[in-house]
Amino acid sequence: MPTDSALICSHRPRVTDDLLRELAAIDARATVSRSPRDWPSDPPGIAFMDLADEDQPVREARLAFGRSTELIAIVDNESVDRLVPALAAGCADYLFFPLNADELGLKWKRHLAGEGGTGARRPEGLAGRLDLVFPSEVEFVREVVAEVVDACERLAFSGSRATLNLRVAVGEALSNAILYGNREDPDKAVRVSALLRPGSAEVTVTDEGAGFNPGAVADPTQPGNRGRSHGRGLFLLRSLTDDVRFNERGNSVTLTLRIDTVETDSRDADLTPSDSLPSGELPDAAEARPFRSERIEEYLESFHRVTGLRFRLAAEGPAGSAVLHDSLADTDQGTVGETSWAVMPGLRLRLGTAPDPTVDGLTIDLLRESASRLVASEREARFFAGELSERYEEIELLTSAGETLGSIIHLERAASRLLERLANVLEADVAAVWVPDEGAPDGFRRLAIGGEGEADHGLAEAGFETAHTDTVLRTQVPRVRKGRDEAIETSDRTFLAVPLRHSALHGSSRAVGVLGARGRRGRDTFAQGDVNLAATMASHLAAAIENDRLVRESLVQERMLVELELAHHLQMKLLPDLGDFAGIADVAARCEPAESVGGDFYHLFRLPGDRLGVMLGDVSSHGYSAGLIMALTMSAASITAREHEEPAEVLRGIHHELVMKLESTEMFMTVCYAVLDPGAGCVRYANAGHPHAYHICADGVTRLEALNPPLGIAEFDSYAQRELTWDSGRDMLLLFTDGVSECLDTDRLWSDDRLTRMAMERSGATAQEVIDRLFELASAPGGVAADDRTALVVK
Repeated sequence: MPTDSALICSHRPRVTDDLLRELAAIDARATVSRSPRDWPSDPPGIAFMDLADEDQPVREARLAFGRSTELIAIVDNESVDRLVPALAAGCADYLFFPLNADELGLKWKRHLAGEGGTGARRPEGLAGRLDLVFPSEVEFVREVVAEVVDACERLAFSGSRATLNLRVAVGEALSNAILYGNREDPDKAVRVSALLRPGSAEVTVTDEGAGFNPGAVADPTQPGNRGRSHGRGLFLLRSLTDDVRFNERGNSVTLTLRIDTVETDSRDADLTPSDSLPSGELPDAAEARPFRSERIEEYLESFHRVTGLRFRLAAEGPAGSAVLHDSLADTDQGTVGETSWAVMPGLRLRLGTAPDPTVDGLTIDLLRESASRLVASEREARFFAGELSERYEEIELLTSAGETLGSIIHLERAASRLLERLANVLEADVAAVWVPDEGAPDGFRRLAIGGEGEADHGLAEAGFETAHTDTVLRTQVPRVRKGRDEAIETSDRTFLAVPLRHSALHGSSRAVGVLGARGRRGRDTFAQGDVNLAATMASHLAAAIENDRLVRESLVQERMLVELELAHHLQMKLLPDLGDFAGIADVAARCEPAESVGGDFYHLFRLPGDRLGVMLGDVSSHGYSAGLIMALTMSAASITAREHEEPAEVLRGIHHELVMKLESTEMFMTVCYAVLDPGAGCVRYANAGHPHAYHICADGVTRLEALNPPLGIAEFDSYAQRELTWDSGRDMLLLFTDGVSECLDTDRLWSDDRLTRMAMERSGATAQEVIDRLFELASAPGGVAADDRTALVVK
């Protein structure tokens, strides 16, 4: 595809329609891809990736399209937390939704401008400073952002805070300066200055526009402002940086970022960042909150003893202060040279010294420097110890998930054990898994529960709203919200709900349930790390639930196969043993159900006077229902054949016994019954709708006509029958079902003729040889027959 072609990767009609409309307004050609299957083989020049569409991930698009395609992330309020990962995965830029036409036009101009733009001026500056000036043209943005990030990595800090947070924040500030500040006037300049020190970076972007009032910009995260296109850039700046400050005119913004290792952590509340004490005051040692560190206290005591300097040193934070050393407490001397300085973000030290002409300034400077480093080291050690402790719990939970689910056979018991540990790590009083159940009052059935809330209650009684849980299941997006929990008589509680998503090896993911956690009393909210941990645990549980379902289905299928095989053997045992009739006639037969059981059958009866009763039937179906009718028919035939001599009476008796069952199942059955009397030299038969019955002799082939309708069609008072001559040893009786004739390659009208001609050609063969040849001719295509196949030969 050419450079000016655009691809919109989203399944949401509102997103695709708006983008198509706005792109058409700036003469940009665009197509829509609603799934990766629609991605073009020819990479587009630019692809807009809807971050709310999880089926079209950025990383896969980068691999599929290559580096020649520029990826632009489409971000809304629900997917803003995915922006930084998307930029790390390959997105070059981003665009907010609902769309702002001016911002889209700026992105498109920047795309067409490519990587050009090398004319930014760099005024001379001091070490640790960067100053750039460039005209309000989009081709300079990428170069300027790259130079700021490069300088930050060399002089301040490196890592994701520089390559992602700083890059996005500075790019957003530059775009706002060009688009809204200077109104894209190339005669107006944009100035970028950066103050870069180890651990922190301050970047100021200034335009020559009229400025604006940042305090008047509405919060775009509030429900009433979510449809507005303004204010989202400012919200993003404040989300990605530690501090955002504007000048009075509003045409200059200063962004401040610091490295993660010195950020505030609530576990050390006594050392959080603030100037909590008024200037000139020091906390009393007895009233100070303790910050006990033997290493610091021993060092400061040694410093006092070696140098003779009497001083008081305190660490300060908004929640209180801690006196680290006080050698002034036992004297009435005042303090001189009292100073306060920031050691690191979130930590200040205040020093007061006693007047002593023998102590020079170098000693005090040495104390400031050494104490700062030691206190900062202790603070970082505590921070990382707490982080390591929490991460250890999370890692231990995740590594044990597979072992727990694999070692405990009972799924609910294994899930409950994991949920109990998850609730402890998340500081939740209860964690539970619900799966959809139409029979439950609120549509969900609780699968497992862990934590302190072991009571047997449903969603509503646990404080979870059904609509909220249903939304998580439907959208497959985790949610954290406040809710009222009447069951435990508290006000607002924090609830976390993540979907249990199962991703098949080939195919899209589907939600099989919801994992919910309820924060303990006083817990403000669940952080993104908590959501990620719960989502990871949910994926383990989803896989276990799906595996459990597959195992159950497999067991059911195995049981069904065993039962089908048993039913097949039982049905075959219902058929008569042909060896019992060897002294009367040469008999051969074969019955092959299309499934494990079928509706075809044959039956033979020893009758008084050395006569032989021969019956073949075909129920109008196959499978279990036909097999049941077949078994009932054979039972009824065994009784009626001994009570009545005439074939017509036998059929009438069978019909009388089965008519109610045939009508209730809406089935019918064709049956041909013949009685061979070698002594009298005749065969009498009655045929209830069976088309494939033949008498074969030296004079030719005679069809045993269907004198009566199939059984189950209608009730008759009498059934017709006929008599033919029979030459024992020379004549042949050939009966088969339509499953045999339908397997022949010839037209169905001529299939019976082919089989009877084959039988005549083998008039000297045994009955078994005729049967074998018949099934050889009527072999099923592919070895699988569509219907039951049965044949009976009597000579």
